[in-house]
Amino acid sequence: MLLVAAILAKPLVAPKLFGPLQRWLARRGSPRGGAVVAGGDRLAATPRFAAIGAAGIVASFALMVAMATMVASFRVSVDQWLARVLPADIYVRPATAPAGSLGSTTASFGEQDRRTLATHPQIERAEFSLNLKVVLDPARAPVSLIAGRSTGQTRRASCH
Repeated sequence: MLLVAAILAKPLVAPKLFGPLQRWLARRGSPRGGAVVAGGDRLAATPRFAAIGAAGIVASFALMVAMATMVASFRVSVDQWLARVLPADIYVRPATAPAGSLGSTTASFGEQDRRTLATHPQIERAEFSLNLKVVLDPARAPVSLIAGRSTGQTRRASCH
């Protein structure tokens, strides 16, 4: 609002400000007086052009504020998404896929491995999921389907 007010007031204020400044510099015989006089004359004679320049500053400032707001909002959204989708402290997967894994992009743990992980005293909670590569359209890249068991809470599906 201050920038908009400055744009609106500039045509009225510029002649009143630069007139006395020009006279003062002319009396002192300042070498910079010529530049200020020329700039003041130009600004006083064409206040609309000064307003156009100030409008550019306002537009730039508005874009800067919009970008800062967007980045802050994006950071909050990503933090919330990570807290909901990736809540674990650690994620574990087998190193290689077993033969005949039906196109899964990661190997799967056997039943004994799952029981060992789920009952380990230092693991509070273990959840298991299956990742499959699915080709929906041969002309496009495959998508990853991540499937897991429902725990009675809100069901989630994640596709990448």
